[in-house]
Amino acid sequence: MKRITAIAIATFALLIPTIAAAQSPIKMIYRPELRAMVAVKTAPAGNPIVRSLREEIARHEAMAAGYRIAANHNGTGNAAVHCDRLIAELRAIGEFN
Repeated sequence: MKRITAIAIATFALLIPTIAAAQSPIKMIYRPELRAMVAVKTAPAGNPIVRSLREEIARHEAMAAGYRIAANHNGTGNAAVHCDRLIAELRAIGEFN
């Protein structure tokens, strides 16, 4: 009887962190590149961020430049092509021709 009680207490002690994490309001995901659990930020309840066409173009031009610089090191050249395509589409929408 003592052995069963000791096993039950040890099992409960080992499960306490799991139960506490399951009840946490913060969502955690595993990031293999960091080898750790990372908290996921939830979207704000307010209105979404709205950017003008000029702001979006400037944002994607900066991202494309960063991807081109890093392309030699980690192979992100396709991302720069994606940004170039978005820039062309945004310029076609607006008066930036």
